[in-house]
Amino acid sequence: MEWQSNFFAINLILKSCFINMEPSYYDKQLNLLNEGKTYEFAQNILNRARRLISRGQHAESIDIALRAALELLKRQTIPNELLDIIVQTSQNSPPNSDLIEEIYSHLSAPNDIAFLKKLCKNCPDPKIYALIARALDDSGDLGKSLLYWIGAGSYREIIRILQILIDRGYPGEIDLFVCRTVLILLSFKNLSLAQHIIGEFKYVDTPLLNFTRFLIQALDVKEFSLVGILKERYAPTLQRDLNLIKYLEHVEKAFSAEAPNYIPNILD
Repeated sequence: MEWQSNFFAINLILKSCFINMEPSYYDKQLNLLNEGKTYEFAQNILNRARRLISRGQHAESIDIALRAALELLKRQTIPNELLDIIVQTSQNSPPNSDLIEEIYSHLSAPNDIAFLKKLCKNCPDPKIYALIARALDDSGDLGKSLLYWIGAGSYREIIRILQILIDRGYPGEIDLFVCRTVLILLSFKNLSLAQHIIGEFKYVDTPLLNFTRFLIQALDVKEFSLVGILKERYAPTLQRDLNLIKYLEHVEKAFSAEAPNYIPNILD
């Protein structure tokens, strides 16, 4: 009987080995692509990704879509539906940022930035924000670049761009540049970085920056009721730029208990 037990055990091991050697679904589709059947490959992947989404298997769906998108882009073709699936699925499963960077490097303008902007609305990954910020930086759009560096949470880049914008602006508007930057940081609930930025401008003493400092202090100690009082007291000061009111609304939503995962829609 012992030899029978050993025989069955060996048989199971061999079966397991052969199962593991079988090519995966993706590998089978990749063979189609290598045979030049690009359309068939793309359609099969799209259908597979959609089925996975319908089953709630978002991680598997975005994984196969990302890998397929990269392979297609290397061959200078990709259906927009595949990029749309990546954006859609990113709401439920964060994409691999390294694969996203590779895909971005193969996309041509303006589709490259458009894809990343759609993606970061669902998936606030600092690496994705940084990719967009760098591209905008290179194109000379420093105002938009600053917004995305804020999303990326890059202290060094925020200070660098902020200083350039201040130097180009009017001397009396330093506080406006700083306040806008801090409010947008707070919209991302990045209180620590907001404190560091405001700390770089201790020498600027204006009602607007006093408001900004008091706001940070109130949020830091979770005295959210003070925000309304500050808005009322400094209302004339806030009228200098109507965008400040809009940013403050985002700050209040970000720190609201009702919206713990709030993503500010202020980047476009």
